[in-house]
Amino acid sequence: MRTTLLAIGVSILMFALGCDSNGRVSGGAEGLERVTQTLVTPPFLPEYEQVADGDPKVVQVRMVIEEKLIEIDPAGAKIWALTFDGSVPGPIIVVHQDDYVELTLVNPETNMLQHNIDFHAATGALGGGELTLVNPGQEVVFRFKATKPGVFVYHCAPGGVVIPLHIVSGMNGAIMVLPRDGLRDAEANPSRTTRRTPSVSRTITSRKTRTASTKSMNPRRRALPTCSKSCRR
Repeated sequence: MRTTLLAIGVSILMFALGCDSNGRVSGGAEGLERVTQTLVTPPFLPEYEQVADGDPKVVQVRMVIEEKLIEIDPAGAKIWALTFDGSVPGPIIVVHQDDYVELTLVNPETNMLQHNIDFHAATGALGGGELTLVNPGQEVVFRFKATKPGVFVYHCAPGGVVIPLHIVSGMNGAIMVLPRDGLRDAEANPSRTTRRTPSVSRTITSRKTRTASTKSMNPRRRALPTCSKSCRR
């Protein structure tokens, strides 16, 4: 009886992980094109396409956790911040629905605390929090499929009463999952969105139609597209 229950438990676990009868990962991200997304400091967005180009991809991103003093006002007041990639909030990740996000999370040995990351766009294992716990001097690679469009928070969640401490100390950010055919308004027309990077502002209606401007931008303005009713969940 005990052996039977163990076999059933192993089978359920293999099914949940997407493994075949030999314990290998089946389907999923294997064989998909891999692209690297370079993250930038908010409120800027990384380079991305409004409409997905081809089949789903594995989008590789890398975050380094930094524990450091940051200045929070013109008078020079500082706080000890816990950050993803050195900024508060952390960088914005942009992918399309059905893409895979493959994150390398690095906790340098110069840090003092244990950290992880919980993606509200991911399902299971505390949004990856249970799989990404890293001590100083360690790094981990975590991959999940972005199954639903929308804008989702991510944050550190190392467990217990320290979760809110890590979040309010700066370990939070967002991931934007775009529909594969781009954002659309209530009448199903392509929605115009503005992508801001540190050097350029572009108004995008599709992959092929863009208008670029080199005018300086107000860094305080947020540039997240507004999702239409048709893509809300």
